[in-house]
Amino acid sequence: MRRLTPARLAAAGLLLLAVVALILWIAPSDSYIFLPDRAHPVAPLVSVPGGKPPRDGGGIYFVDVFVRKASWLERLFPGLREGATIVPSSVVRPPGVSEKARRTEDLRAMSRSQEVAAAVALRTLGYKVAARPTGVLVQDVARDAPAAGKLQPTDVIVSVDGRPVRTPTELRAVLGSHPVGTTFRIGVRRGGSSTEVAVRTVADPQRPGHPILGIFVSQAATVRLPLNVKIDAGDVGGPSAGLAFA
Repeated sequence: MRRLTPARLAAAGLLLLAVVALILWIAPSDSYIFLPDRAHPVAPLVSVPGGKPPRDGGGIYFVDVFVRKASWLERLFPGLREGATIVPSSVVRPPGVSEKARRTEDLRAMSRSQEVAAAVALRTLGYKVAARPTGVLVQDVARDAPAAGKLQPTDVIVSVDGRPVRTPTELRAVLGSHPVGTTFRIGVRRGGSSTEVAVRTVADPQRPGHPILGIFVSQAATVRLPLNVKIDAGDVGGPSAGLAFA
């Protein structure tokens, strides 16, 4: 039988420490990590008929931020990655929203913000851009909300109890004019058809007494651009990133 010499004990300790560190590095925690990337030039990603690259070598740059689940090692020692920020999962993904749904909505938000960016840029250059609000876009639905199973992402709310609704502000005003627990008839445009569902409001956990449906929304609008603007940002998502392209 081999004797446990100090050298062997030290080697065993180092091996155990390495195994623990590997597990902590691989195992995802319940937090998220924000990792800023380097600055990228915008010009190569934007295509406009008749457009020309900057002559002086300058231009607009954007910095994307990688967002993913932090490992336990990164959570315990956030200084391991330069510039990293560790945040609770609730900051990135609201309760009841899956990681896949969060990522899908990020990409949708990027697409919408690119459209807005193109409209803003063309208007600034003197072009006529037609934009018209068309309803309230459902981005996501909380799993434990009364709206779950009735409303779904990409639905566009166009009316409440027969009253036309064009913006999120109008939707909140209608809901807020009735007590918590009221059941509304929600008119929805889904794909190429229209339907109506009954949804009961619940109290907002962050603002007691304030009625909500348990959905995450944004503005649905029809935007007509005078030029065919194409923006290819790859898999970069999120609502604010698209504005860099203006």
